[in-house]
Amino acid sequence: MIINNEILKDKVKLYFSTNTHKINSGTWSIKELKEEDLDSLNFFYKNSFRRGLIESPEKFPHPKPYSTNKFSLRFFYQHYVKIKLNQRAIKKKLLVEKNIFNEMGIRFPYHPEHKDFYYTFNDASFNSNLRKYASFLLFMQTCIDFSKIKNVCEIGAGYGGMAELMMFNQKSISNYIIVDLLETMLVSMTYLTKSVRGYNFYYIEEADSINEINFLEKNIIFISTTIYSQIKSRLSRYLHIDLFINSNSFVEMPKETVDDYFRFIEQFNDTYLFSSNAIKRIENGYEHGARKLPYDKKWTHVNEAVSSKYNDLTRVSKR
Repeated sequence: MIINNEILKDKVKLYFSTNTHKINSGTWSIKELKEEDLDSLNFFYKNSFRRGLIESPEKFPHPKPYSTNKFSLRFFYQHYVKIKLNQRAIKKKLLVEKNIFNEMGIRFPYHPEHKDFYYTFNDASFNSNLRKYASFLLFMQTCIDFSKIKNVCEIGAGYGGMAELMMFNQKSISNYIIVDLLETMLVSMTYLTKSVRGYNFYYIEEADSINEINFLEKNIIFISTTIYSQIKSRLSRYLHIDLFINSNSFVEMPKETVDDYFRFIEQFNDTYLFSSNAIKRIENGYEHGARKLPYDKKWTHVNEAVSSKYNDLTRVSKR
């Protein structure tokens, strides 16, 4: 179905009303869900970031001063002055980095309304998340001719920042598919419907509803992992996916889930996979890693780099 603000609000309410037995604490607790938050559609991208469900892009990590703490000069210095001064230094550094990306041809959207998430400069909004996504995009541009990239699928899109930056800079993209957990996808749906222009927004609620989409138009298509399992074998009938993207989450998944995603990806030939994942990660006693991802023999790794800071392997592969 086509997503707009009213329909999205209904989907959010329905999800919470039918899943409260699963989500009784934290960000997704029914206790956190307030009518006024739903009405403004700010709850999911504001509170999710602040609670740490996804990477936090906000510039102020805490309310200042804390309402639950008694005032003291020591507290005021540690939790207000020190943070304030530090944020000024961060903003100055980010401005330099933003300008470097601009010189390399990367543009950033301007979102003064998202002042809790981004540092707002005269011509653009920027933060550490967009710095990471911009570096990913530059890395891809070294070995991918984006004039030929029409359809993109991102597996695990977080709040939607990478998707927005891709579409903002690469106008050739017609269809951008996001596959994610529904509770996280509600965040990216909320963010992207407010931030991206010129695209239709579709939420695939049932497998057959994919037939409603005109893939010759520009679309952002949201597919929950539950529905993905029902349509993964036939999605290639509707469009050819030219580029797949995953950052961080492949190594956070069970091995059988990663194997399943690779079987889905490997339905397509003449396609790219961008992956940025930890070289080593132990999850539930099992050691995952970017070098252990199950590429078949048809893949060629055309560019890769290792981040010494995070020990991540960033790689573009062609099949």
